[in-house]
Amino acid sequence: MKKTLLMITVLCALFAGCGANAEDIGEKRAQEIALKNIPEASVSDIREFGKDYDDGKLYYEGKIVLGNTEYEFEIDASNGNVVKWEKDSLYD
Repeated sequence: MKKTLLMITVLCALFAGCGANAEDIGEKRAQEIALKNIPEASVSDIREFGKDYDDGKLYYEGKIVLGNTEYEFEIDASNGNVVKWEKDSLYD
């Protein structure tokens, strides 16, 4: 039983994670896309960043804080499209 479970795990990893998209732009590219929307920001301004699966689809999401403004974003990991972009004052 353990060998079967191990084999399934290995096969899932080889074939892009059991239903996940085979294409993934990668963390570095997702950060570049987010930062492109705020030219004066840099990687050090990214306060939160990670992967999230929603309805079987992979997204990169995070927050950028620059000055008095917080930007929250979500990027489609398969094509790099920004699917969510919010800008809020830190003082609201």
